[in-house]
Amino acid sequence: EGKMTRSRRSAFGTFTSSTTCRRCDGTGEINTHPCPSCGGKGTQHILDELGVDIPAGIQSGDRIRMDAKGEAGRMGGAAGDLYIEVHVAEHENYLRRGDDLLAAVQVGIAEAALGTDIEIPTLDGMEKLKIPPGSQPGEVFKLRGKGMPRLRSRGRGDIYLTLEVEVPRKLNSEQKKLLKEYRSIDEKKKGAPGIDGRLRKAMRP
Repeated sequence: EGKMTRSRRSAFGTFTSSTTCRRCDGTGEINTHPCPSCGGKGTQHILDELGVDIPAGIQSGDRIRMDAKGEAGRMGGAAGDLYIEVHVAEHENYLRRGDDLLAAVQVGIAEAALGTDIEIPTLDGMEKLKIPPGSQPGEVFKLRGKGMPRLRSRGRGDIYLTLEVEVPRKLNSEQKKLLKEYRSIDEKKKGAPGIDGRLRKAMRP
C-alpha cells in the first residue's frame, strides 16, 4: 500500500502510527532496476537557459510567470510554473517615480538670468529644454510624454527637471568687475535691500 505501520506499547495502551514507505515512496511498488540517470525518482536536475520577454515599463518587484517551466510534477504529473522577480537597475541621471523620471539640471547665473536652451538626454534621444529668462532655482520643468512606458497600457510618463543655479566659488578679475557693475546698477535701480527685504519666513521641513 506504500505505507509503513508501527505499533508501540506503553503503560497507557498501544499506539499505532503510519508513515510513507521510503523504499517505494508511497507507490506500493519497488523498482528493482532503477534508471542510472535519475535513480528511480523519475526526474533529473538539469541546467537550462530560458529566454524571457521583459515588457516595457516593468518595475522592480514585478514578477513574470513562465508556464510549465518550474519543478517537474510527481509521477509524470504536469510541471509547475516559474516565477521571475524583476530588479531594475538605477539610471545614472534619472530617478524613477512610477512612470515618471526625475532629474536636476544645472545652469549658470547668466544662463538663468538671460535664458538658454539645453539639450536633455531622454529615452528617445536628445530633447531641447527651453529655460526662460529670469528662471529661479527650484523651478520644475516638464517634458510631457518622455518618461517610462506604462506597463500593459498606452501612453508614457513625464520627465520632471528641477532647476539648479550654479554659483561659482572662484571668479577671475573680469568676472568680478562685471558682477560689481551689475550690483551697482541694480542698487541704483532698486536701492540697497534692508533686512526686511532679505528676510523670509522659513518653510517647514
